[in-house]
Amino acid sequence: MLVPLVALAYVCLVIWASVRFFRNPTGVRPGLHRLWIAGALAGSFLALTYSRGDRGGPGCEGSALALFAAAFAMFLWALATNRRRPLSLAWSVDAPEHLVTRGPYRWVRHPFYLSYILAWTGAALVTAAPASAVVPAVMCLLFLGTARQEEEKFARSPLAAEYGAYRRLTGMFLPRIFPPRRTRTTSGSPLRSR
Repeated sequence: MLVPLVALAYVCLVIWASVRFFRNPTGVRPGLHRLWIAGALAGSFLALTYSRGDRGGPGCEGSALALFAAAFAMFLWALATNRRRPLSLAWSVDAPEHLVTRGPYRWVRHPFYLSYILAWTGAALVTAAPASAVVPAVMCLLFLGTARQEEEKFARSPLAAEYGAYRRLTGMFLPRIFPPRRTRTTSGSPLRSR
């Protein structure tokens, strides 16, 4: 019974961040609406499955709690890293103003999306229904599309060269096990954390 409470707390944190933390310079875009609708449908499906009694054993609940703990940690670490210069909401069309390469961004380019993927995987894991496995896969594909849209914004911005170097060194959702050697930016200085 603990997993639903933890999941609800995580959802509240994400909603709080969407309303109070992230910048919204261009209004809510259709891509973000799609994410919200997909999340509401997926969450409703998992809640219904869980409430019907389709639950995994204690090992599944423990694993789900571990995934939620990792999701909370990643989300809060990314929030703390961006507290002075919050990022804009997903699917916004504003040009990136800065590149963050410290904190969790040193390891992955999209720590917020990694956090969401961990949470969706934990939520699906706690149910015993095989159909629940589809939820994190579908949500991961949606976050992949969202991350690609954000990376296209960087490619069209004055930060394109610096972002390209960062992208070669850092994994999208998972750290690179064998990253290439650190390179120099177009100005000749080494890429470093900020």
